[in-house]
Amino acid sequence: MHVAPLIPLSYDSTLVHLLTILTALTFILIHGGIIYDGVSGTPAYGGERVNIAGQPGHIRPVTIAKGVIHQQYSVEGLSAALFATVGALAIAGAASTASPRTARRGTVALASLVGLLLSLVLLSIYFEHKIPGHGTYT
Repeated sequence: MHVAPLIPLSYDSTLVHLLTILTALTFILIHGGIIYDGVSGTPAYGGERVNIAGQPGHIRPVTIAKGVIHQQYSVEGLSAALFATVGALAIAGAASTASPRTARRGTVALASLVGLLLSLVLLSIYFEHKIPGHGTYT
């Protein structure tokens, strides 16, 4: 049986913090893109009336119709992704409190609980705004 050798590696702690921030930003942007795609659907395509050689009535196919994609969709996607990321980071923080090596476990647990509740409330407000009547059972 082969065993991998233990190689002592040293790393800069600022690099770890930078990679954590970059990972969180990547998570936000990926989820923002997925939510944006879900909200806006496929790119609008269709036809555009043009005059060719002075004869009106010809239709030219276009890939993206003019004036269909709004900035509101991208803002909604990024805000919902930010709310989901806050919840994901809160869950990761709560999971880290199980380790006995975590310093100030009570503070981390409280911050995780506050982050999770904040994410839940903000996502509930977001869904209530996007889907009127969401969460009501009548």
